[in-house]
Amino acid sequence: MSFDQSSDVIAEIRDLRVHFPVRHDRHRLISRAVDGINLKIHEGEIVALVGESGCGKTTVARTIMRLQDASSGSVAIGGIDITRARGRGLRKLRRDFQMIFQDPFECLSPNSTAIDVVTEGLRIHRGDLDAAARRSEGLAALEMCGLIPATTIAERRIFQLSGGQRQRVAIAAALAIEPRLLVADEPVSMLDVSLRAGVIRVLLDLRERLGIAMLFITHDLALAGVFADRVAVLYLGRVVEQGPAAEVIGSPRHPYTAALVGVIPKADTGHRGPRPILSGEPPNATATMPGCRFRPRCPLYRQLGEPEICQTDEPALPIIATNDRADHVVACHFST
Repeated sequence: MSFDQSSDVIAEIRDLRVHFPVRHDRHRLISRAVDGINLKIHEGEIVALVGESGCGKTTVARTIMRLQDASSGSVAIGGIDITRARGRGLRKLRRDFQMIFQDPFECLSPNSTAIDVVTEGLRIHRGDLDAAARRSEGLAALEMCGLIPATTIAERRIFQLSGGQRQRVAIAAALAIEPRLLVADEPVSMLDVSLRAGVIRVLLDLRERLGIAMLFITHDLALAGVFADRVAVLYLGRVVEQGPAAEVIGSPRHPYTAALVGVIPKADTGHRGPRPILSGEPPNATATMPGCRFRPRCPLYRQLGEPEICQTDEPALPIIATNDRADHVVACHFST
């Protein structure tokens, strides 16, 4: 299988599917958590993957990180397929992709010191460094993440740190081994509002200084709009809209995206037009149906008199052109 060998394409996800067998009463069902995703992430680019809880965002992140096996499809980092790598080969490849988890209170060992957390990856991936060199690299990573001077925090244990400090230590640990791709799964959702801006500034600064590519996973479309270069909107395991962040949020073309944008808090301008309202229950990954999977909740489907094509044909996301950072595409029969 050949992948995009362009020097600036860091990650390429191709027709990725992750299905889980589940039991309900006496029935065996298939949960289609991720059901055919295509996505590219370029060097220095931040791509936000957004959607409601349960739409498959975290499963995508875990599959990219090889914490979850794919049912089919592929993930390539730097043109190398990592989907089926095992053992020592996978361990060698892991240096190129690192993850920041959602909860800094759970993902770090509370009794470890900050410097031990940051240098753990160096011990695994940088056998050429002695203890003094690892410590020097670890201190530099802590300072790059805004913990200055690093020597004042290096020997403190994780349970002694604030939430914002813990998340910065987690970012420094991922950064220390100089990955090409950083996967951030809701990295500020567990933090106090006053701490979120600081962590976001750290991530933006790292992108500018190091050119690291990022997949930023969030349910917060407003945050994605100001932080990301490009947005991919996920619904029931499939991307339904993708394009430059300003276009997707400023002029959403899919009714699901429009509904998400419609509930973003805005300054009161005196104009209160109608908002798209979603009906029905949140998506069930075991209950996919023929036609458009968003149909049961779609206000546009009801307004248009329940067109037959929505019931029989699943809309596909158009193939993205070469300059896929600029293209705004949508999977909807009536997006215009």
